[in-house]
Order: sequence, then structure tokens, then C-alpha cells
Amino acid sequence: MVKNTILDATINPLAKGILKLSLKLPDNQRNKLWEKTLDWIDRKIYHSIIIENYNQKPLVNRFYQYKMGSNLLGSVKKRIKEDKFSKEALDGMINVFLSSIFFRSRGAKEFERKNRYKPPKFMTISPLGGCNLQCVGCYANAISGNPELEKENTIDYNTLDEIVSRGEEELGMAFFVISGGEPTYYKSQGKEIYDLFRNHPNSYFLMYTNGTLLAKEENADKLASLGNATPAFSVEGFKEETEARRGKNVYKSIIKGMDNIRERKIPFGISFTATRQNVNILSDPDKRKRFVDFYFNEKEADYLWAFHYMPIGKDVDFNLTLTPKQRTHLIDDVQHLIFKYNIFAADFWNAAVTSDGCISGGRGMGYDFVDYDGTPYPCVFNPYYDKEYSDIREIFKRGESLVDILNSPLYVGIRKWIDEYSYNQPPEKSGNLWMPCMIRDHYKELMKIIDKVNENYKGEGPRVTVRPKNGALLEESYCPNICRIAEETEKLTGPLWKKYQNTELVVKRFLEYMPERMKEDYDNGLITQ
Repeated sequence: MVKNTILDATINPLAKGILKLSLKLPDNQRNKLWEKTLDWIDRKIYHSIIIENYNQKPLVNRFYQYKMGSNLLGSVKKRIKEDKFSKEALDGMINVFLSSIFFRSRGAKEFERKNRYKPPKFMTISPLGGCNLQCVGCYANAISGNPELEKENTIDYNTLDEIVSRGEEELGMAFFVISGGEPTYYKSQGKEIYDLFRNHPNSYFLMYTNGTLLAKEENADKLASLGNATPAFSVEGFKEETEARRGKNVYKSIIKGMDNIRERKIPFGISFTATRQNVNILSDPDKRKRFVDFYFNEKEADYLWAFHYMPIGKDVDFNLTLTPKQRTHLIDDVQHLIFKYNIFAADFWNAAVTSDGCISGGRGMGYDFVDYDGTPYPCVFNPYYDKEYSDIREIFKRGESLVDILNSPLYVGIRKWIDEYSYNQPPEKSGNLWMPCMIRDHYKELMKIIDKVNENYKGEGPRVTVRPKNGALLEESYCPNICRIAEETEKLTGPLWKKYQNTELVVKRFLEYMPERMKEDYDNGLITQ
């Protein structure tokens, strides 16, 4: 059974008090106090995850969880020492972002008391379908060059603001992910995306962006004035790979956007979409080192989100999907980024050991999603929706809430499957976490959940179906294709997952990258499965 979050289990209210006290100190004293506090949090997380095994999870999960947390804290500490964060950015990073990650809010605790399950940790929102680029295979089916269609596929600002406010109030959230379309392209009711961030100073926002509009000084200045938002720049590798997917002459603007953001001392990251054509950027050791040297050493990015091309959006092409062999190899490739290069590198699929499984469906410590047409979905990459909850505006008008969406049968069914597959299972009963995804790896199981919801529906037609813009999923060839790839991937990752249940193998794989204290603790018998 999953216990409290890492933060509840390891960090007591004293840490919050220290962080609040630091705001009253001169910059140099404040920075030193923050550095010491981050070290202290790191030690507490280490003891809770690695030694105590507070959540009763396999050693491989715990190594990932500790290292990812430690890398994040280490990146913040490094930037503090180098004076690479502005005062606004540092206050937002420490007092808003880290607090939202390392502490459960009163609202989250109240939600759990009332509903008897933990709320999702964050929400992803795509406020618009419009974009200034036309990327090949865009998962979001972004719209470009059609003003009327762009307007139809934009969440108006008042509704967008209400969604965030309700996330804060009803679910106790303080972390929101903004996707697209292109967030910096957003305009509604005289407002821009920066106005949303400014209106919610006690929440932190991660914004996925193509970065081209941040090449404009005025936009970079708007972001710099806030302190509670970080952009993740989307690239496919270097210039050649990025422009092959995003268009000619785009890469220069992306790099200019990065330079503008770093000059203003704002934390930022890299978002990388791996396809069959560009995955060698991470899998080839020389190219991987070049990638790290350029983006993380020269450009000074703070984190990496790695996604795999998902065949759900514009012009579905299974030839862009990673082969089973490539995906399996990528497990090792991302491990190098995390354990050797000390980067907070989250592979949305291959790092499910960090989250103990799939995070969709509004799972505890997971997330839910609202798309630019106003429809709630269980996941950014799962385009099936419940027609009883198909428009967030209508849901609010009839007096229902975000909680009602989470308690709808589609979400409940998905969370039940996740619980039974891995999240609420002891180590010996956990499913293969190199294959955690319901739609990509267990498509037939998703169909069973949907069929059950539809069988129990008394209204007309199916209650749950796929959105029209993802019509490729309704083609007869879709299930055979995605299921065949999953079966072939299981043949490679299944035996690998079993190997990673062996304590000695896990220790041998990771211990050389761990702190000296961990080696001593292992030798002294303090680290066990």
C-alpha cells in the first residue's frame, strides 16, 4: 500500500520554516541557508527512500527516486552557488516549486480525507490548439494559419483561470504543466499566458514551448518578471534533427530563446521527442555527450523531459515510433543521463520506476489533463473521453467539479488498473515497469475498461469514445499495430525487468554513481531489497 509522499515521509514543517526565514535575510546569507537546507533535504530523502524504504518498493525504484530527487536539488544548489537564478526565480523555485513537490498541501490532505484516495499532484492544461509552427507528427494536432479554427480551439482566459483556481482549491494543487499548441502564442480576452502565471503566485508552472517566441526580448522579460514559471524548450537533437521536424530556420530562434532566458537567470529545461530517426542522439555515447555538453554545460539547462513519439496525433505514422529494440536500449541511455551525468532526466515511459508506474487518470502523485477544446482526458497521450464530462465549461456550469471528473467511471477504472498493476503492489507483485503505459503497452486492457463503462451506460451510444481528431485510433489496423509493438517490446523488457529485481545486479549497475555513504551503507547491510 502506498504511504504518504516522499515529502511527508521525510521533510517536516521545520524545512518550510527555514525557507520562510530565508526571505528576511541578505542575499548572501539567504543563499548559504538555502544551500544547507537543500543538503539537509537530500539527506532526509536518502534515508527515507534508500534506508527506511518507507513505501516498500523494489531497490531499482528507490535508486531512481532518490537519484532524480537528488539531481533536482543538486541542480538548484549549483545555480545558487553560481548566482544563475534571479531573486524572483529563486524565490519561486524554493518557496513555490520545491514546496509543491516536497510537501503535501492542506488542500491535498483534505481531499484525501473526504475521498479516501490521494489527489493527483499536478494538472496538464493545453490552453490553445494554435501554434506558430507545423511540426511533423504533432501529438496535439496543433493548428496553424487558420485564425477562426485557432479561436474555436482556445480555452478562454476566464475559464483557464478558473481551472487553475479549482485545481488549487479542490485538489490542493500547486504545480501545473502548460502544453499546447504553443503557450507563448496564447491570447484570449486581452490576456496572455504570462497573466495566468502572475495571477497564481502560489503555484508553479512548467511550460512546454517551441521557444521561438521567447527569442523576442519583450516575451523573455515578461517571464523574467514572474519567478513561478519555467520553460522547457522542445528540440529533436541539434539543428538538422530539429529543423527536419519543426521547419527550416527554426533552430536559431530556439537557441536565441534559450539565451534570452538564461541571461535573465530563469531556470529552463529541454524537451526531447525520440523517434526512430533521431533516438541515436541519446543512444550513441558520443552524440549523447555532445548533447549534454551543449544543452546542459554550455546553455546551462536544468532538466530534461524525454518523450517518445506516440502514434495518436497528426498524420499517425508507425514508422516514426521507436522499435522495441530502440526503446529497450533507451532505458540504459537515460540511465547514463541520470546516474552518470547527474541530470534530472525524466523519460515519460522508461522512467516509470521513479513514479511506481503510470501516472495518468488522476492517480495519487500523478496527473489529469484538460485539452484545448475544453475536454478532460485521463492522459495527454490517451485521447479517450467520457461524453458526460466532455466540456469543462459545462461541467462547471452545472455545479460539478474537478473531483467529479476524477470520480467518473473511466478515471476510476484506469486508476484501479494502475493500482493493481504496480502502484499499490508490493515488490514481488509489481508489473513490468519498463512497460507501464495503458494505451501504448496495454491497449487491450484499456479497451476492456472502456467496454465495461459503455456496457453499463444507459444513455444513447457509447459513453466513452475517442475524440474525432484522433480518428486513426478507430482504424482496424491500429490495435494490431500498437499491440504487436507492445508484444515485441515485452519480450525484450520482461526479462530485463526480472533481472532488475535482483538486489546485487541493481547495486552493481548503479552503485558506482552513488554517494560514498551509500557504498558504506550497503557494505554495512543497511540497504536491502
